[in-house]
Amino acid sequence: MYNFTDTKEKGSVLLPEEAINVDGFFLDREITGFSTLTIDGRESLGVSMDDYVIPRSNGIKIRNKALKERVLVVHYAINTKDTEEFYSSMKKLKKHLYKEKSLKIFFNDEPNLYYEGHLRAINPPENNYIKSTGSFEIICPMPYKYHFNTKKSITNKAKANIDSNMPIKVRMLKIDNLTSSGTSMTIQIGTYQMKFTSLPSTIGKNLVIDFERLAVSLGGQVITSNLDILSDFGNIRISDEDVVYCSLLNNTSKIILDVEEYDL
Repeated sequence: MYNFTDTKEKGSVLLPEEAINVDGFFLDREITGFSTLTIDGRESLGVSMDDYVIPRSNGIKIRNKALKERVLVVHYAINTKDTEEFYSSMKKLKKHLYKEKSLKIFFNDEPNLYYEGHLRAINPPENNYIKSTGSFEIICPMPYKYHFNTKKSITNKAKANIDSNMPIKVRMLKIDNLTSSGTSMTIQIGTYQMKFTSLPSTIGKNLVIDFERLAVSLGGQVITSNLDILSDFGNIRISDEDVVYCSLLNNTSKIILDVEEYDL
């Protein structure tokens, strides 16, 4: 059983430490009488393993392993003046939580990281329908805490500083000003390499490579067809200390990467 506290002060709502934000809205501010209490699952991590036993051998052998989905359980209090206000607040809660697209969720005490998930259940209130406690469950198919700030500025031919012990996805590469002229160009991210040929004028132009849309533009002109057919385009990953390189840049120029950086 939870104690109720009045979080209202002069028309504003004081946010609890773990207040939940869904798609840019703090529920504590959006829903009358709603107050976030505690969250389960933020620091949990499940691993599925495919193991087998070798006869006359100790222990087991691990063949494959993968991270399981994450489940967040949000415990909340609802403190309304009457049943009409209660049902109105619950209607708003359902509207914020049940959507076709995935929800982007973060918590007040960790504003730089977010989860992506879907509503799995809104559990029945635990006592009466005016002043009550309840919970809802969010299932995150990928168990990651994604970083809001995903831009990495890397000096040409320098090593990337990536806060991850695993290779992570590169969404986009941007160069604001190519410093050299040439009809061919090589882009390298770690072991991944892309080669372009028969390019138009390059010097002073911006380069944008969108790895999610499989599109490349140079000074606003689409040059995707100039990409060598053997180049790796749709599966770019970057690891900590991978070297990032563009053949049409000097060694002081910057390359901007938008990466899918996350914590576990």
